[in-house]
Amino acid sequence: MLNVENLSFRKGNKTILNKVSFRLRPGEFMAILGSNGAGKSTLIKLITRQQEASSGSIHFRDRELHSYSMEQLSTERSVLTQQLNLAFQFTVEEVVMMGRYPHFKGQAREEDVHAVRKAIHHSELSSYTNRVYNTLSGGEQQRTQIARVFTQLDEGEQTSGKLLLLDEPLNNLDIKHQHEVLHRAIEFAHEGNMVIAVLHDINMATQYADQILMLKKGEQLAYGPVEKVIRQDLLETCYDMPVHIMKHPQYSCPMVCFGSRHHAQAVRIKEQLNNELITIEP
Repeated sequence: MLNVENLSFRKGNKTILNKVSFRLRPGEFMAILGSNGAGKSTLIKLITRQQEASSGSIHFRDRELHSYSMEQLSTERSVLTQQLNLAFQFTVEEVVMMGRYPHFKGQAREEDVHAVRKAIHHSELSSYTNRVYNTLSGGEQQRTQIARVFTQLDEGEQTSGKLLLLDEPLNNLDIKHQHEVLHRAIEFAHEGNMVIAVLHDINMATQYADQILMLKKGEQLAYGPVEKVIRQDLLETCYDMPVHIMKHPQYSCPMVCFGSRHHAQAVRIKEQLNNELITIEP
């Protein structure tokens, strides 16, 4: 279990995050929603101990987070951050193998190689194994890093109670791979693990998440099951945009549409102008 209580973070006189609380149980996938500057990435950094909270507490498996050594945590939780730059010419296989470093000393074991190959297969990167990471497209690099964080927590059939944190995992991915990543994340959670993902696509969150934490300017607007948090008043407060909520035509989850008649009118005018453009051939 991950229990966060009244977590706050201040930088100088500015409050970045103010008294955020939630509880995540094994088997649950929580999405963090909010506009830019809401404090989403800061919350991830506090949970991963990249930054120190100003006040509040974080308990992981009924122990205070700081009671764990970083070595202990490295096999119990993994994190995908937004910016992942590599200076050296590592191959895809080598980057994914980095996720196994906490599990061995000096040389990879058979189970490490198996975990890497499994993660590469799930990320549809089998034909890229020997490709240099820096030569890949943005989406291929993202899939490589996602494979790395999954392989870090792979304990074979005994994998459970782990914590996976994904900060904007859908960046640079096409729609097919966006769904595949979140499908894999929810499967991982339902195996008895915990997943937290920062998402900008609200409809992806409503389709895959069990719980939603909604933030605005560092304040917690709502936390709870999807059907209780995805409300017109909360979404309009969070994003400062008109919202319409309907039922998904295929799944029993809400579907969110943003904008108003004025926005739609602006779009139609733009389309009309584009259609009227005259191309002059040389």
